[in-house]
Formats: sequence, structure tokens, C-alpha cells
Amino acid sequence: MNANSGLFNLLSLYRKTVRHYFIPARWKHYFPFASLVALGIFLLTLEFFGFRKIFLYMNSLQDFSQVFVQFLLERLFGLIFLISYSMIFMSSMINGLSCFFLSKKLPFLYTLPIPRTRILIVQFLENWATSCYLILMFLFSFLLAYASSFDLSWRQGISFVVLLLLFTFSPVALGSAAVVSLIRFFPVRRIHQLVTLIACMFLGALMISIRMMKPEMLLNPTNTDDFVRLMKDLTIPSMSYMPSTWTSKAAVYGRFPEFLYLFLFSGATLLILGIVLNAVYEKAFVFSQESRSLRGRPASKRSTRERASHPTFALIRKDLRLFLRDATQWSQLLLLAALVVVYLLNIKNLAIQLPMVRWVVSFINLGLAGFVLSALSVRFLFPSVSMEGRSFWIVRTLPISFRRLLWCKYLIFFPPFLFFAQVLVFFSNKILQVPDFFLYLSIANILMISFALTGLGIGIGALLPNFKTDNPSQIAIGPGGVLYMFISFIYLGLMCGIQIRPVWYYMVRHSDEIHGGFYFASAVLLTLLFSLVPLEWGARRLAKQEYFP
Repeated sequence: MNANSGLFNLLSLYRKTVRHYFIPARWKHYFPFASLVALGIFLLTLEFFGFRKIFLYMNSLQDFSQVFVQFLLERLFGLIFLISYSMIFMSSMINGLSCFFLSKKLPFLYTLPIPRTRILIVQFLENWATSCYLILMFLFSFLLAYASSFDLSWRQGISFVVLLLLFTFSPVALGSAAVVSLIRFFPVRRIHQLVTLIACMFLGALMISIRMMKPEMLLNPTNTDDFVRLMKDLTIPSMSYMPSTWTSKAAVYGRFPEFLYLFLFSGATLLILGIVLNAVYEKAFVFSQESRSLRGRPASKRSTRERASHPTFALIRKDLRLFLRDATQWSQLLLLAALVVVYLLNIKNLAIQLPMVRWVVSFINLGLAGFVLSALSVRFLFPSVSMEGRSFWIVRTLPISFRRLLWCKYLIFFPPFLFFAQVLVFFSNKILQVPDFFLYLSIANILMISFALTGLGIGIGALLPNFKTDNPSQIAIGPGGVLYMFISFIYLGLMCGIQIRPVWYYMVRHSDEIHGGFYFASAVLLTLLFSLVPLEWGARRLAKQEYFP
């Protein structure tokens, strides 16, 4: 077989996979895809108009020379490209583990009469696509806003496309080379956990640092001096030897040397990746396959107390151990901690003076906290049943009901989710300095919201399980995850609607002497309906489902 034809045949496999995903038409494929596309277009539109407002203001600065405006642009571009470069590098290391070592199609591909070099080229392109597509969409919208604000020509637009390609190849090549070198000497699972932990710590620190810079002030500057001062605060020390600096200078000034530096650097990183793959990939791949089996403790060393434990506690212990062993799961708690800090900083920076406005914000904050909980639930709670995977047949043979299985998962997830939500609403209300009425109302409502969303997530996850994949993110973006988000939004809207009259009565009369028994009972009944019914339906669905590992 010709080498080039082998490469094209491999690429055609991906084309046929995409084609078979949409043809024949299936609602469970089109609906989540269309929902994600619509959400992506909405977010990119917001980004475009936000940056366009910033660029138009910079273009209208008459008190400064064009050289100074270009200097500010260079500093802003340098910050954006440096963050993007770091994120692509970390993402390429994580995705490189799957593309080069853990992908289930690799053993099949290596049996084909195709040179291994062509297979590795395709895997590198897959790593590049999966690591960069979100960053590329963000940077494309960012550069499009810049081009439309400064009336750039179409030739400069084409140069931006070339610039983005040169910019994204080098971090993916470096990340791929780094992960291949690490796998050569360390177990693949440990490296996966370590890289994921470092990535979560990096993203958490990045979220907090960007929020503390107060970038929202760019959208509404009070005067030119404040805008220039804010731009200087947002920037970082200049490093002329960094690819992000070359990219920013090439985008702002359009100079050819920076394009040449990026081209040579990208070529050098691809050459380094080729040398690493040729030198250590074969042994690294063999080691990665050997380290897939987990070595557990011998059964004789287990305590008799563990053997004789109640089945309910045994299931809880099993899920907790699996969660703690997988750093890709518990390391995301660092992101939750960063999310809490960013959320509270947002509340603190509101600087609201009128008491009634603070009361309204406190009530809206209740809905926002519920929205955050629903987003976390679709990531952690909804895939909990599906994460049993191909070992689900073992669960079916246990002498316990599926109802107890779901309640075991409920007992695992409900306490931490309740604690997280209560921290959000308690400290945000303390920052807003609202009366005790709003504090107690928020605490009681977030208790019911946590109770309902936990049952709703686990129940719908049992109604629509996916045992064929072990990737929780892929499970969350499926049709079941979209359905869960839709139902959770309905529940949050109804809960906020029930509380409007007591809140309005307090705001108008400045008194909580309203007969709230009806509203409280309505909220409790609604919570029980959205939590217990999905759990019961999910248990019955699992009992009737035919499963073939």
C-alpha cells in the first residue's frame, strides 16, 4: 500500500465516522449537537461584541499617539496569547495520553499495512484538533473583533488564519513530546493523574488571577487615564523570546520577522516531536499497555470487618475509593474552590449602596447558585450510574435493589453539594449585608434545591445510562445531560417563582409577617416531586434494562 494513500485512508475513517454520526438522522445526536452549537454561537457573539467595544474605545483615543495605542494592543494581545498557549500545552498533554496511548483504536490501527509514521501523524492531528478547537474559536472571535474595529484588509485577515495555525502547532507538539517522554519512564495512569492535577491547579489559579484584575472595567471605562492604568495592570512583563510575544507583535504590527520566528519555532518543535517518537514511542507504548492493569491487594490481606460490612456501606466505600483513586475526578475540586473564590469576588465587586437593590441581588443570587449546582450536577451526578461501565453486570448480581444502589450514590454526593451551595449563599449574603429574612430564605431554599438536583441528576442518569464510555464529560454532553439541564432549569424557575411573593411582600412592607406556610409547603412538594420521582423511575429502568458487556 502506498504511504500517502494509507494516510488518506486513515483520514477518511474520521470523515466516515462524522458522517455516520449524523446519517441516518437521530434526534439523540442532532439535539445535543444543535444545543451545543447554539450555545457556542451565543458565547462567541458575546465575546465578539465585548472585545469590539474595547477595541473601538482604543481606536478612539485621541490624546495618545498611534504608537502608544499599538503598544497597549501589543500588551493585551500578549496576555491573551500567553494564556491561550499555556492552556493548549496543558490540554495537549492530557489529550495526548488518549491519542497516543489509551485510544481503543490504536491496537487495530497497528495491525493495518500502514507505516506507523502515518498513524502517528493522524494521531497528532487528532490531538491538535481536540486540544485547540475551543481556543481557536475564542481567538478567531477575538481577532475578528480586532479586524472589524480597526478596518483591517482581507489580506490581514488571511494572515491571522496562518498566524493561528503557526501559533497552535508548537504547544501541541511540545505537549505531545513531553507526555511521550514521561510515559517511557512512568506508568501512564500516574502521569494522567499528575497532568490533570497540574492542569486543574493552573486553571484554578488562572481563574482567580484574571478575576482579581477586574477585566469588566474595560467595557465601561470612566476616563482615558483609568483605561490606560487598567491596561497596564492587565499586562505582564515582556518576554521577546516567547511564541506568544511573536504572535502578538505579528498581529498588531504585521511584521514579517515574527512570522518567520513562529514558522521556524513550529518546525523545530515538530522536529523534536518526531525525534522523540522515533526514539522512545515504541517502548513507551508497550509500557502503557502493561500498566493498564491495576494491582490490588491480595484478598487474604483484607480485613474480615470489610468482608462482613453491610452491602450499603460496601457500595458507598467502593464509590468513594474509585473517586479518590482517580485524580481526574477529585482534582476538579480545586476548580470548585477557585469557582467559590471568583463567585464571592464578583459579589464583593458589585459595590451596591441601596439596600433594596442588595435584596434583589440576594434573591437573584439564589437562582445563580442553583444554576451553578445544576452545571456541577451534570458533570458529577448525572454520569455516576454510567461510570459503572462494563462492570455493571457485577452490580446486577449483587443481592441489593437498584433503588438502594441509587440512594447509596445519593448519600455520597448530597453532603458535599449541600456544603458547597451553603457556602456560596451564606458568604454572598454576608457580603451583601442583607437582613436575616433573606439569609434564612436562601439557606432553606438552597437546602431544597440541593436535595432536588441531586435526586434529579442521579435519577435521569439511571433513566438514560451510557455504559459504553468511561469519559464523564462525554456522558454529560449526551442527550440525557441536555435533558437534565432543561428539567433542572424548569425546577429552578418554579422555585424562584414560588418565592417571589414572600420576597416582594418583605420589600414593600418591610415585614415577614406573611402566611408563608402555603409557599413553604409548595416548595417542599415541588422538591420531593423533582427528586424522588426520577430516582424511582431510574431504579425501575435499570431493573428492566438488558445489559451485555
